[in-house]
Amino acid sequence: MNAMQAAGLKYTGVSDTVRCDTCHVEISGWTATMNPFNIHAEKSPNCSFIQSKKSFYVAMPTINSQPSTVNFIGTKLEMSDETSPSKRQRIETIPKDTTQNLLVEVNALKQARRRSFSHWLQERAPSQDQMIEAGFFCCNVGDRVICIYCNLICQQWISSSDDPIEVHKT
Repeated sequence: MNAMQAAGLKYTGVSDTVRCDTCHVEISGWTATMNPFNIHAEKSPNCSFIQSKKSFYVAMPTINSQPSTVNFIGTKLEMSDETSPSKRQRIETIPKDTTQNLLVEVNALKQARRRSFSHWLQERAPSQDQMIEAGFFCCNVGDRVICIYCNLICQQWISSSDDPIEVHKT
């Protein structure tokens, strides 16, 4: 599935025009830097297809790195242990002061994420469903999880206080 299809858009056969079968918006004038989902959402924010897919899109936040917060393996602690019960690290793979486009998550990727939790202990909290919904893959090392979009790694979850979706927003 390509980005246009994942954004609910189909080629009309005319120039570079695509159309949504749900809301019937037509979009043309594409450039290489345009994100189909973002453009579709801007042109037709009330489209039921867009509304139904918003939970499948993950924002990639800006990373501002300060030398004092980078450790020896090139990761940055997002919060101190005193302010955050879970350990959080973000691998520095994205240039500083940039914001990445929203990425489309196709069904196959969500299925792969679900399979990564096949050995997640059922009594462990947060549950595998909560982790999957928050966008994490299981690393199969204790309770360590990772987001492949923003490279956030979390571990040492506390069931009574950690909400994976809220943690992922940090």
